[in-house]
Amino acid sequence: MIEELAEHLAQNSTRLALGDNLFINVLPESTGAAAAIIETGGLAAEQTFQDGAPQIERPRVQILTRSTRPVSGAVPYSTTAGGMIHDAYHVLNGVASETIQGSSYLRVEPVQSPFSIGQDEAARLMFSCNFDVWRRGSTSV
Repeated sequence: MIEELAEHLAQNSTRLALGDNLFINVLPESTGAAAAIIETGGLAAEQTFQDGAPQIERPRVQILTRSTRPVSGAVPYSTTAGGMIHDAYHVLNGVASETIQGSSYLRVEPVQSPFSIGQDEAARLMFSCNFDVWRRGSTSV
């Protein structure tokens, strides 16, 4: 699931490139601006009593972005990190009744608007946004 959404982000964003500045489940230490899509705890799957398999999976993903340089000056804002988080927000928020790499996604919905989570250890600004995902049940991992 996380790989499918990461690929979808990369294909539909002008700012994010998988393996270049977009990473899966990790935000590597680097000097450049970066984004990560991270699998987090979601909600319980919707089950049926017929075969016991989940009919609708409801995972959650988080997008994290980090600026290029340490914060300095009167306006501590990174247009790169801010642009990346808003781009990811709009791309994922647009997923509805869509097949992505063979999996059926009913909806990807933001839990909140993108927001600043402060600075990392190197004083670079970071932003985050969380998304609830509704995906048809799958027998593969």
